[in-house]
Amino acid sequence: MSVLEIRVPASSANVGPGFDTLALAVDRWLHGRVEAHAASPEIALSGEGADTLPRNAENLIVATAERIAGPAALAARWEIASEIPLTRGLGSSAAATTFGVIAGHWLRRVSDSHGTNRGGEVIKEPELFAAVAAVEGHADNAAAAVYGGVRGVVTDGGAVDSYPIGCPSDAALLLVIPEVPLSTKAARGALPDVWAPAAVVANLQHITRLTHALAAGDWDRVRASCTDTLHEPYRLPLVPGLADALSLLREHPHGRGAFLSGAGPTLAAFVDGDSDATRALGDAAVECLVRAGTPARATTTAIPAHGASWTETQR
Repeated sequence: MSVLEIRVPASSANVGPGFDTLALAVDRWLHGRVEAHAASPEIALSGEGADTLPRNAENLIVATAERIAGPAALAARWEIASEIPLTRGLGSSAAATTFGVIAGHWLRRVSDSHGTNRGGEVIKEPELFAAVAAVEGHADNAAAAVYGGVRGVVTDGGAVDSYPIGCPSDAALLLVIPEVPLSTKAARGALPDVWAPAAVVANLQHITRLTHALAAGDWDRVRASCTDTLHEPYRLPLVPGLADALSLLREHPHGRGAFLSGAGPTLAAFVDGDSDATRALGDAAVECLVRAGTPARATTTAIPAHGASWTETQR
């Protein structure tokens, strides 16, 4: 019996001024196992969103795998657990797509007409990144989920490219997560059709400084560079209290640069670790949201250096 264990990290895109360009992996994981040729096919879910996600062929992970492996995806046993909140700007769909692409290629390999294991590598990282970006539509989240660390992306026609951005290994993130969903479609709809040249130039200048400062561990410059004029001004008003909470994170001396994670509503801030000061900052940001009528929670996490991984076993 063939079993594949898979782990994929959450991700935070639009880092600072890096709208649709910069993303980083988050130490919250989608993990589980797939059993090929299962005697009792099943989709077992646990963790974040387990009560709301479909347990049939409409599940994003299973549907992604089915497009690659065909009926073998529905003849498998799936055990999937998630630490990633849904529709909160933390790359839950990118993680699910990555999981599904890996599983689909593996199921296709082990489920030939004779049910034999053909052996060999499941999929290489560049091909995995390209496949996830094509399905997901967000190359930045795809890059962070597949490779880990901090990643930059470029899309050129139908091609995508990703490259690593230096970041201190001990960098930590404070996540302030509103307990309200915000769909990417709604957040995209809030954006203007065109931007003023000054807004574009401001982001270009800040992203140049941010990437240099991150690589150097120059947190004063990171803090000064984590500003955006392309998406945050339009998305922050979608959630009561979000703008004030982000201002608090940016102005507090313990923060090292804060930004709206992905399309939101999660806020992320670079911090120096899970200290009393970090927890106090998170509590203050949560209180700012709660006063505006938006329940929220705060947590501190790391930026994993490695992204998706998988291990095959025989039982």
